[in-house]
Amino acid sequence: MTATAWAMGEMMVRGERVELRSLVRGEVSEVAAAIVDPTGWHGRHWAVESEADIERMLLAHLAEREKGAVHPLVYRTAGTGEVCGITRLMRVEPANRCLEIGGTWVAPKWRRTFVNTEVKLALLGHCFEALACLRVELRVHEGNLRSQAAVARIGAKLEGAMRCRQIDARGGIGGVRLYSVVAPEWAETKAHLTALARRA
Repeated sequence: MTATAWAMGEMMVRGERVELRSLVRGEVSEVAAAIVDPTGWHGRHWAVESEADIERMLLAHLAEREKGAVHPLVYRTAGTGEVCGITRLMRVEPANRCLEIGGTWVAPKWRRTFVNTEVKLALLGHCFEALACLRVELRVHEGNLRSQAAVARIGAKLEGAMRCRQIDARGGIGGVRLYSVVAPEWAETKAHLTALARRA
């Protein structure tokens, strides 16, 4: 099975309060305006500091999708359709039924709300229940403590650290923390995420 057939086709995943779907070119400007945050992690570490920077980044993601490399997704509030973040499916390996959820960026307005929990519940559910994944990975830069805490909170297991794994926009070299959720753990993780979502 090819990546295109397995995880790169058009997606629409609905949660109770969020909806995720494949990013399209016509919404790039709207998404950039919603998620821009010059003082946040992406602005400081990756030098994605303006709406124009984000638009270029999103267009690059769309070009990568055409090559079968990544699948960029936008998530919106159910009902109102307000943009609340982006993420990607990447490192897609159909033969091993494995992929990574990465490049997650929650809009400033929606941080510390129900959004991240419900997005992960809906997207992991799609991965394990629709795509029959055996493994979903999440990688977080060693300096991004907020994202590490968010990934641990959803129930992903820390597997280890990859040293000297990334060079940032300013030439800094850093390591990456590798987390995963695997199929035998999905029922437990789903119950945990569902409980978190109900409290949010």
